[in-house]
Amino acid sequence: VFESVAEQLSVKSGAVFLSVRIAVLGKKATPPLPESLQVLGRERVLARLDSAALLLQKL
Repeated sequence: VFESVAEQLSVKSGAVFLSVRIAVLGKKATPPLPESLQVLGRERVLARLDSAALLLQKL
């Protein structure tokens, strides 16, 4: 999924991974992202992404 998003946005997949990592986990350095997202669960991950999007809209 991340690679597809990166391709659509014409950015490197690492930039997408880092953006999601910071939005969901709040840090640049974390345990592996896929495993972290799985542990948090879909609802919690989506809620954190929504919160990050709202915060960015206010900037």
